[in-house]
Amino acid sequence: MVAGFLLPVTLIVFCHFQAYKIMSQLGEQAKGIWGEDEIVTQDTLAAERKMTWIAIAMTTGFLFAWTPYTVSSVVAISDPGLVSNISASLPAYIAKSSACYNPFIYMFMYKKLWKRMKRMLCWKKAQAYLEVQASQSTQTRRNFNTTSAGLERLTNCGTE
Repeated sequence: MVAGFLLPVTLIVFCHFQAYKIMSQLGEQAKGIWGEDEIVTQDTLAAERKMTWIAIAMTTGFLFAWTPYTVSSVVAISDPGLVSNISASLPAYIAKSSACYNPFIYMFMYKKLWKRMKRMLCWKKAQAYLEVQASQSTQTRRNFNTTSAGLERLTNCGTE
C-alpha cells in the first residue's frame, strides 16, 4: 500500500504542486514585465490554467484507478473471507488500466495533439486505401478517377 499507492500519490501531488508554483511565478513575472493585458501575459496565464487542469485530471485518473484496488487489498488483508474472487479482481483490472488514461488526457486537453493524431490516422487510412487500389490489377479510367477522388477525401480529413 505504501509503495504502490501512497508514495506515487505523494510524488504526483508534490511534482504537480512544484510545477504549479513555477508556472505561477512565470505568470506573475509576465504580468510585471508586459502588463496584465498583453497577449504574452494572457498566453502564460492560459498555459498555467491548462497545466493545472491537466494535473488535476492526471491525479484524479490515478486516484480513480488505484483507490478501489488499495481499499480492496486492505480489506482482503484484514478479513480474507470478506472479499470474493470477483470483487477482488475487478479493482485490479481497473488499476491496471490506469496506464491508458494519460494518453487520452493529453489527447483531449491539447488541441494540437488531437489534430495531429487525427491527421496521422487519416494518413494511415489513405495509405491503406492506396494499397488496396494498387493490388487490383485491372483498373479502368473510371476506377482511376474514383480512386483519385477517394484519396483526396481521405488525405484532406485531417485538415478540417
